[in-house]
Amino acid sequence: MYVAFQELRSRLTSRSRISIWIGASIACAISDPFGLGLIFGEIGKGFFWFFAIAMAIVFGNISELFVRRTFPGVSIVLALVLQAIGFTFFYSLLVVSILLGFSPNWAEMGIAFSEIAVNCGMIYLVVTVIKELFIHSTTPAPAIFNRLPDALGTELLWVSSRDHYVEVCTKLGKEQILMRFSDALNELEGCAGFQVHRSHWVARAAIVGVQRSSAKVELDLSDGTTIPVSRSYHEVVEKEGIL
Repeated sequence: MYVAFQELRSRLTSRSRISIWIGASIACAISDPFGLGLIFGEIGKGFFWFFAIAMAIVFGNISELFVRRTFPGVSIVLALVLQAIGFTFFYSLLVVSILLGFSPNWAEMGIAFSEIAVNCGMIYLVVTVIKELFIHSTTPAPAIFNRLPDALGTELLWVSSRDHYVEVCTKLGKEQILMRFSDALNELEGCAGFQVHRSHWVARAAIVGVQRSSAKVELDLSDGTTIPVSRSYHEVVEKEGIL
């Protein structure tokens, strides 16, 4: 739970999401897609959208983290659908609650809950797809993926040294590559993760729990694997907000 909270906080305070929040809020306040100026007035409409978009970003990220940790083996498409369902239900309830709170006769305007829910779900799916396409089209893939079959995808979980081989684990499977671990670390540049042991690298998003004893720290990953953290890397893990 603590690890998930730390990741959520890191996501919500990133410059990209703050920029999305401000930009989307201004766009919605100007376009006024639901005609909320009639309920809140021009200034109130602006405040509504800044709050509503902020909550949309919070709910969207909570939904994504929950699905990823609860259903670690599902396909990307199914995960996206589950995230959209969770986001749509709770976010639609929030929007309707706000509208009813400020305007009890809001329903008389002819906008049904189902219409808001459908719009929220479609917006979430469209924005998520655009975000993923933008990220993959503008960010070059780390070199390590050139060594992996396409069937393994690009969502890394961990990389470990195995004698003369390096074992790479993604959400879709594993592959052993004949190479030095130090070379693998160089090819992991650009991936969201860090080395935690002289023989292990983990993806930040794959960490779902931490086991601590007096002199031992281990990371629980989303695929059920447990990776040890050597003492010399405790500081690295602490800086990531894991410990």
